[in-house]
Amino acid sequence: ERAPSIGQRTAERLNASGVRTVADLNSADPFALAAHLATRHITPETIADWQDQAQLVMTLAELRGTHAQLLVAAGYRTAASIGDADPGILSAGILKVATSPEGQRILRDGGAPELERIRSWIDAARQARAA
Repeated sequence: ERAPSIGQRTAERLNASGVRTVADLNSADPFALAAHLATRHITPETIADWQDQAQLVMTLAELRGTHAQLLVAAGYRTAASIGDADPGILSAGILKVATSPEGQRILRDGGAPELERIRSWIDAARQARAA
């Protein structure tokens, strides 16, 4: 449940499949795990999204889970891709996702992150790369 996008029911399914920690999730083969879970809505692509979201949250400490979900949905799957991003282009990508049905589901009643917050993610990603 500590990984973005994973609620209690999914965590229970993962636990029954031997995935008990975020490290277990990140080291799992998405295709093998999806086959083992045998649940139509959990595809290898979904698992790869979860892995990338979890890695982003672990790499960029100030990043919230919902923001990692938005980033991955916008195609920014790694800290390197965030660090290389132009703030305006990244912001536009996040806004596009945030206003979509998927983005509304992720954000629930929250709004899209402000440009300054997005710039802080870029700065954090660049610092992580330099470290």
